[in-house]
Amino acid sequence: MRRRDTIRYGSLTPLLDVLFILLFAALIHAAASVERARGAAEARAETTEASEPEPADEPSGDADEPGPEDLYAEARRELARDLDARRVTYARVSEGGVLLALEEAGAGGEHPASRYELEVSLLETVPDPDRGVVYLGERVPELRLCALVREHLGRDDLEGDLVIVAPKAPLSDLKFALVRGLRRDQERCMRDEGALAVVVDPHRALEQSEERSP
Repeated sequence: MRRRDTIRYGSLTPLLDVLFILLFAALIHAAASVERARGAAEARAETTEASEPEPADEPSGDADEPGPEDLYAEARRELARDLDARRVTYARVSEGGVLLALEEAGAGGEHPASRYELEVSLLETVPDPDRGVVYLGERVPELRLCALVREHLGRDDLEGDLVIVAPKAPLSDLKFALVRGLRRDQERCMRDEGALAVVVDPHRALEQSEERSP
């Protein structure tokens, strides 16, 4: 009769110990991997937050600060106040380019106090058929419009004055040399004589007057 072999559990003890050690090591390794992954994710989050710019403070919307419309309106009022404070001289110019008269008025310029009759030509005929006429003030400073105004009013300068150049005909009907010369004198008046000058189209002035009339 064959004898059954008896299982000896004592011989399995070393094998179980080895398996336990391997399992324990695997658990430790897995835990360490999870911890490293969590640390890396937190580091990336901190870097992203640090690189993002902080939102700019929104404007407080100060109610006392004027807007563009307010500033523009005040600029127009300031210019109007400056014009109203200036002494006014009207320079009457013929269609042919002759300075006919000067009318001197006070601030506001509505009622000229004095009128000076003149006959000073602002143009000169030249033999060049392509030019025909030239504006004398281009080469003779003493014949520029504001210089003539200052001289005939007997003033040392025109500081603080407003010189309104009023041709007898619409600007579109005047010779090109005359319009260009008057425009350039308008720019030179402040530099040379200290006055503000403006060339007014009489046709547009009459249109505005008719619109204001009831």
